[in-house]
Amino acid sequence: MQESKLNSIGRWLVTLALAVLPLFFLPTTQDFYDTNKWLLLVGAAVAVFVIWTIRTIRTHEISLGNSPLLSGVLALTAASLVSMLGAPGSKVEAITGSFGFVSFVSLAVCLVFGTTFFTRESRTTLRSALMVSTALCGLIAAYQAMGIGRYLTSVFPALGDPLWSPTGASTGLLVILLVSIPAVISAVIRQYRRKADTALVSSVIALLLIGAGLILTLYRFVPLFTRAILPVGYGWTIALEAFKNPRTAIFGVGTQNYLSAFTIGKPISINTTPLWNVRFGTGSTFLLHLATTYGVLGIVAGIVFLRGLWNTKDNPWQKASTVIALLAVVLLPVNLAALTFIIALRMATDDEHGITTMHLPQLPWVTPVLATMCAGVVLAASLFVGRVYAAEVAFYRSLRAAQRNNGTDTYNLQRKALQLNTNAARYHIAYSQTNLALANSLALSFAAEATQSAQSEDQATGDRQLIATLVQQAIREGKVAVNLAPTNVIAWENLARVYQSLAPIAQGADVWAVASYQQAIALDPTNPILRLDLGGMYIRQENYDSAIQQFLIATQLKIDFANAHYNLANAYRLTGDNDKAAAELEATRTLITQGTDDYTKVVGELDELKKKKTSEPLPSGETLTTPREPTPIMEPRLTLPESAQPEATRAAGE
Repeated sequence: MQESKLNSIGRWLVTLALAVLPLFFLPTTQDFYDTNKWLLLVGAAVAVFVIWTIRTIRTHEISLGNSPLLSGVLALTAASLVSMLGAPGSKVEAITGSFGFVSFVSLAVCLVFGTTFFTRESRTTLRSALMVSTALCGLIAAYQAMGIGRYLTSVFPALGDPLWSPTGASTGLLVILLVSIPAVISAVIRQYRRKADTALVSSVIALLLIGAGLILTLYRFVPLFTRAILPVGYGWTIALEAFKNPRTAIFGVGTQNYLSAFTIGKPISINTTPLWNVRFGTGSTFLLHLATTYGVLGIVAGIVFLRGLWNTKDNPWQKASTVIALLAVVLLPVNLAALTFIIALRMATDDEHGITTMHLPQLPWVTPVLATMCAGVVLAASLFVGRVYAAEVAFYRSLRAAQRNNGTDTYNLQRKALQLNTNAARYHIAYSQTNLALANSLALSFAAEATQSAQSEDQATGDRQLIATLVQQAIREGKVAVNLAPTNVIAWENLARVYQSLAPIAQGADVWAVASYQQAIALDPTNPILRLDLGGMYIRQENYDSAIQQFLIATQLKIDFANAHYNLANAYRLTGDNDKAAAELEATRTLITQGTDDYTKVVGELDELKKKKTSEPLPSGETLTTPREPTPIMEPRLTLPESAQPEATRAAGE
């Protein structure tokens, strides 16, 4: 294959991949957007490396690009690698995250090898392709903002959202549209001066579509901004909290662990905002996200990236685009699509990329070594990426099966996902819940048949063994999840709720639930809902003093939390302190909208309490609920092995 043909293939491959990436999504994985954009980026990087290797073998020349952004991307790659090795948690999730090691390596490959295929003329083609891509993003944004997409929700339900975009996030879409406007204006001016009428019309249409999409998206998104993005003040506080620990200050919490940093570091004042029960998996801004997840190295890498971004020519429109990109990186949570677009636009507008060329020695071993290296990269990438993506597809299919109440398919597909990728904590969490649901369903059937004496002794024994197996699998998978993500509150919360659900059928499960909730609270200390859940477990154990303590903390963490006051009233009443119970019911009443069923219920209970006519627990309702002692559905209860205990409980007893 001739060198010119290889260069042409390489150019078109890079151009198409970068232009299509903002629009690319597939409804085949749990995350339609970033997961599939990551797959496209990695696939393009591998293909670029293969073509570059073939050209190198044919020409005996090594050509390497030297984009101004390269040093920044390499710094991000190094920071992600060090963090992956030093931070806790699953290394696979750290590698495959949107801003994980593989993503930055793929971007570096495009800059180091991909730019060597380009000429000044071919960069014009890349600019045009990016302009078309952005115009389509603007058209889709305008189409959605005007509500036209809702007529196609039967085909694709996501189209019912007026802010839906194939970029995956409104902030990413806004960054892409804003950064591209100066480049398109520059193209319009240039084509007008050259009297290139056809190109001028195309550029004007693109500018109008981008502008319309930008204005309509801002109109829809700005009112939701404070509820969709973690405020910068909170993001700054969370980053500073992470830096109090020497280990996380150096290595960061890990790219897959931002949620952990959020739950541990968020200030209590967030409970006074509409975000009090929202958990964020990304930082307020790209730079704050880097600082939290990659530590000091993330800050250094971010500064190097910004410096490379600013190192541009004096073209005023290019400067304007650069300034917007800098502001976006500093002020917004840029996603993978937006970051890749910023780099791609820079590749297209920098007409003079330095390329270093070195001649290879004419030795017999050079070609086999290069070919073997290339084959090894392709094989490793194919096996790794293929298994990870196949696991994502199987997991998403299991979620669809669960929506159809098909327990068998849900169970089998989740097993398949775990066989392909056993390092994803969310797979284990989902599988534990599936096993738990099946165990509870069988236990209910077991209890019903036992009541009707419809079971033979052998059948009853077999059912108990099957239920015990499912229960132990539910616990085992929940424990695997907390081992993979020991600082993830969701994993501990899941384990606690597994034990809580097993309390009616397994001895000691309530004690283990309490221990797991305590660990979850240690990871999310300002969360009033976890305090409410733990208090509920204490109520079931008739440990009313501990329950009152947890409910009191919940009301202090969020003073307008009606359900916390309601449960505190119930706990006081169970101890016979009717005066305090009445006071908490009165507080509950002031927090509920008049005329609702909950309001009527609280007023009635308050009147009854004042008359002191009952000493039974208050009834539960639609929104305001009190914990109820679950009725055992299996007798005798299952006896679980010691290994079923959470690690925190076992450690405490040793």
